[in-house]
Amino acid sequence: MKTCTTVLILLFIFTNTHAQEKRELKTEITHVTVFSMGAQIHRSGNMDIAEGKTLIKLTGLTPDLDPKSLQVKANDEVTILSVAHEWNTSTNAHNNKTLDSLNHVYAQLEKAGDQLSMRSGVLDQKLQLLTLNGNLRSEASGVTAMQLESALVLFEATWMSANQEKLVIGHQLDSLEKLKAETGKQINVIRGTPLVSKSEIEVLIITDHSTTAQLEISYIVKNAGWIPKYDIRAKDVSQPIVVMYKAEVYQQTGEVWKNVKLSLSSASPYTRQTAPELQTWKLTTLANTTFRRIGPSEHAYGTGMVTGRVTDVENGEPLIFANVMVSGHTLGTQTDMNGDFSILLSQGASSLEVSYTGYTSQTVAITKQLMSIRLKSGMQLESVEIVGSRNRATDYYADDVRLNSMSKAPEQLTVIIENQVSVEFELKNLTTILSDGKNSSLEVQTYEIPAAYHYETAPKADRGAYLIATLTNWEKYYLIEGQANLYFKNTYIGKTILDPLNLSDTLEISLGRDPEVLVERIKEDEYTKKTFLGTNTIIEKNFKLTFRNKKQYPIRIQVYDQVPVSINDVVDVTVTDLSGGIQDERTGIIKWDFSIDPTSNKELHMSYAVKYPSKERVVLE
Repeated sequence: MKTCTTVLILLFIFTNTHAQEKRELKTEITHVTVFSMGAQIHRSGNMDIAEGKTLIKLTGLTPDLDPKSLQVKANDEVTILSVAHEWNTSTNAHNNKTLDSLNHVYAQLEKAGDQLSMRSGVLDQKLQLLTLNGNLRSEASGVTAMQLESALVLFEATWMSANQEKLVIGHQLDSLEKLKAETGKQINVIRGTPLVSKSEIEVLIITDHSTTAQLEISYIVKNAGWIPKYDIRAKDVSQPIVVMYKAEVYQQTGEVWKNVKLSLSSASPYTRQTAPELQTWKLTTLANTTFRRIGPSEHAYGTGMVTGRVTDVENGEPLIFANVMVSGHTLGTQTDMNGDFSILLSQGASSLEVSYTGYTSQTVAITKQLMSIRLKSGMQLESVEIVGSRNRATDYYADDVRLNSMSKAPEQLTVIIENQVSVEFELKNLTTILSDGKNSSLEVQTYEIPAAYHYETAPKADRGAYLIATLTNWEKYYLIEGQANLYFKNTYIGKTILDPLNLSDTLEISLGRDPEVLVERIKEDEYTKKTFLGTNTIIEKNFKLTFRNKKQYPIRIQVYDQVPVSINDVVDVTVTDLSGGIQDERTGIIKWDFSIDPTSNKELHMSYAVKYPSKERVVLE
């Protein structure tokens, strides 16, 4: 009986051990799809497994992993029973040794500084005592000349020694402060890299025979993205525009993307994917209407440059390589070594999204040109369990419908995949992106785009003539809104926003002001007069617009000016001369479109009269 019981116990242990073996699987990142905000990581690995159940464990993964996006796929030989995710926050969690070392150095510097400050305080007290006892008194007994001389020598030696030591301590404290500042910068640089807590995934699989299990894992991470940038070059008005399409890729996930296949997608898993619905518009009288106060985030600052600094809310330390994005746009930048940033805004930009690994992301309204943004440290971690079978497991895609694919010329570095709602660029060469938060600039495409050139000027506001390149059929180049560096005749002339987010079939790019096209607008006083007719006053205005082309070839120029528009019956505006210009009756804007021969002048005249009651006042230019 005893022998039978022993056999049953051994059989039970053997069966359970054989039924669910626990193994650790090493996987490698093979493919990364980077979105405008976030990225999808694809890992793969394989191992030989025995018949029955096997619990496969993946350790040391990024804490930036979004558990809700986790997908696992296996080969046909095995079936997935369950997938579980958890955070490893034990004492065995992987720590960044470099950060630990720098923190230790910083602590030692602070300790040394405290000791020097204490010694300086002791010397201050010593000097204070010397000062208080500086008067030698002889109330109790007389002091001989020899004793007085000895006391003076001692006083002088002690005083000099204490002050010299304080001077040395001062220099040492200055040096320590510089070392602390430099160490603090280094800590901030890698602050997003240390992984005090890492993700772990457990996959329970089963097979009816010994085989090789091949697993493919994908998940979304937040602290990554890419920003489109452009170099736009024009040699002269007879050449096509050359557009170099670049991508600045960044990531602070704690995982190095080493020699991976990299794709860049214009989609984002964190943007709204469903169309908005309108609610019933209930109208009532003014007395019964409740007005909602508009918050600062709903005010648009408009097109321009915004600068600022991103710091830690607790200690005020600058956050280096923090990501600053324009909400709802693909415009973005990073902070520098001082936590400072500057970013060009497109029309309608109203807020910035600021993120930094280990800190709570923040959306900040754009209400002024100089902004101070403070982030609070700490992030919330989640866990989730997904149960299913291999047959229902699928790869995760932001866009899973590919309409067509198109290979570019061999010299191009990417393959373009057009989806229904986004565009994806697949880089042909394997790429490495470090987890240091720094932008890695990658060349995506280079286009030569035929362009038509003309000049535009509005001399009432600015007497400069600006060269404009007009591109047609620009949709086929898959351009995305982004900041562009402008070059004309191999000279850098500034920055602009390339904004293809419009419904026009043409795209205009300003190439800056041309000093060889001169513009002048003057009021002709001898033709400008003020008269009175009955109870009315009539003011006549006359302007002469002169243009000079100093180039050796003809140019085409579009000129914009305006006449006032009356908004009531009391004021009457009459246009008397436009030199062939076309007036928009609704806005009062006048447009001329003409050519100027080489080294030639062109002259235009604009006249209008305003009649209004003499008892009223009208302000004219």
